[in-house]
Amino acid sequence: MATSKLPLRGNDIRIRNEKLILSLIQKNNNLSQSEAVNMTGLKPPTILRIFANLENEKLIMINKKSSISSDRKGRKPVYYKINPKAAYAIGVDFCSTSISIVIVDFNRTPVYSQFIDIDEDHTGDSIFNLICKLIEEGIKESSIPGSKILGIGVGAPGKVDISTGTVLFYDRIEGLSNYPLKEKMEKRFNTPLFVNNNCSVIAMNEYRYGRVSESKALVTLLIRSGVGGAFINDGQILTTNGITTMEIGHTSIDYDGRLCECGEKGCLQAYLAEPAIIKDIQSCCPIDSFMDLDELILSGNCDIDNFIREKAELLTKSLKTLSRIFSPDTFLIISRSPLYAEKLAAYTDALMQDDPCKFDNIEGLSIQNCSYNPVNAGQGAADLVFNDYFAS
Repeated sequence: MATSKLPLRGNDIRIRNEKLILSLIQKNNNLSQSEAVNMTGLKPPTILRIFANLENEKLIMINKKSSISSDRKGRKPVYYKINPKAAYAIGVDFCSTSISIVIVDFNRTPVYSQFIDIDEDHTGDSIFNLICKLIEEGIKESSIPGSKILGIGVGAPGKVDISTGTVLFYDRIEGLSNYPLKEKMEKRFNTPLFVNNNCSVIAMNEYRYGRVSESKALVTLLIRSGVGGAFINDGQILTTNGITTMEIGHTSIDYDGRLCECGEKGCLQAYLAEPAIIKDIQSCCPIDSFMDLDELILSGNCDIDNFIREKAELLTKSLKTLSRIFSPDTFLIISRSPLYAEKLAAYTDALMQDDPCKFDNIEGLSIQNCSYNPVNAGQGAADLVFNDYFAS
């Protein structure tokens, strides 16, 4: 932002207050100056200067089509909205089987999206180059000036060091462990990069804008090529020393069970991830891909119904442990198959409610579900950019 000629209390305070108002307008879509006074506690002259600065910088504009009515007599309040073309953010979500690229405007509205399935023979470098190529295609096709791109947010699989932007461990892509994603991508695009675990950004997007927005303590399980996890407590993602921590898929439900790709036995993802589902289901209902599950479920096949019940029994073991450790009020199960997520959540909920153990946090516990949406995932990753922008 350019320095305003209006008298201010200090450049750092001015920027902080302007970012605060910008974030409120983005969140609420419409905001009047009087509402900003009530929401922030700032004095009316300060709010007046901030709105004038933001409008001069073309970051906000008067919302002439606002349908909000007011009971106040006299002059009607003027409502402002974000100028969507003022800035853009790029969001990336990827795992060993797919990549999603989403470009959003300053109002979080997608202006470009691309989702591709990939084979599992990629290396760290090859998938990095493919992601960069897809980003470059998106920037070119959407005709966005590079100067207006605030940054790139990436939801990466596995354990992530958020401060350095390094993927510390991911066993499904050779060479991705200890991969300096932030360093390499910032050098490639000359723009700020923000990295978090992909389940974390998807969970936060659902927490802010989805069906679990009322939750105070949310545990999310993302079932794809593995089983990712995230814990949001009162709006904050759980991390330890800047490193993502919820490796739910690599927690054991049977110490003498199946061998997992990580080298341990009985890991949850060895039973619940998509490759395990496809392999296990072949004995009763041969399918070509995980996405065939919806058609099988709609057919009313009893074998598939019993199969999902068995998977719910295994999942319940893990959720009982997580419930005792974190005491969440909500579990959210996300899968690419909407009907599978729905049935798995319903059966798991029934099993949790019927558990005779009184120690578990069952009263008021909600088990929700939703299908994986690549655009929503990309929006969640793009929010990493906005989070930094509004906080800085």
